[in-house]
Amino acid sequence: MKGKIFILGMSLFLFTEMSFSEYGREVEVKVTADVLKPLKITEKKDIDFGNIYPGKKYITDGYQNGYIVIEGEGKMYVSWKDVEKGRYQSINEPLKVEIKNSVQSIETEIIAKSENGKGTIISNKNYNFVSENGEGKLIFQGKIDKVSLEAHGEYRGAFLVRVEYRE
Repeated sequence: MKGKIFILGMSLFLFTEMSFSEYGREVEVKVTADVLKPLKITEKKDIDFGNIYPGKKYITDGYQNGYIVIEGEGKMYVSWKDVEKGRYQSINEPLKVEIKNSVQSIETEIIAKSENGKGTIISNKNYNFVSENGEGKLIFQGKIDKVSLEAHGEYRGAFLVRVEYRE
């Protein structure tokens, strides 16, 4: 009796295995993740227009430009806004920043550029900056169209830069 049960059990097992392998398939699916290192702003330099002559147009250049250095891997989304007003917008669009003194204000326009070998600015809905080798550098250049003749004095303003990973 034990022999018959053993044979019957073996037959059932073989029939089940054969019918599965005959009519079905299985595959192993691996689960992986690559966790990116946290974003960091490691350096920052402010924009400095220096001395501006009344009635003139002015664009910062070289050492007057501001910049930030970003530690991060791959694709990022960078946006900016005037500290005083407005919403965050992509760095692909020029940013209007108002600089003021106690009497009046001057509107500046800031543009972002990437430094060769330190990242690339691109147009994409989900990301607009790609770092190279884990580090990126964004340069900020300022422009003033015209300063009025009565606009003497020291002016100050600021903008915020937001860097984030997005999907």
